Amino acid sequence: MEIATPITLLQRVQHAIIHNPQLNNCDIQYQADDDGKLVIEGEAETYFAKQMAQEVLRNVEGVSAITNDLTVVY
Repeated sequence: MEIATPITLLQRVQHAIIHNPQLNNCDIQYQADDDGKLVIEGEAETYFAKQMAQEVLRNVEGVSAITNDLTVVY
């Protein structure tokens, strides 16, 4: 399996966020390191959306860990 570079990984993360309708109303910023550790920050409308963001991104190839710092804003 090819190891994902940060740019490739970030492109995959962006694609996953854009193409998931449950994340349309979330304001998600993200960054990754060379080991595939992903940090997501920003705002989600519900706790469900916050958890969905993490679950969607967990399935992105190259992601080894996720720190979910999304804030729920009603």
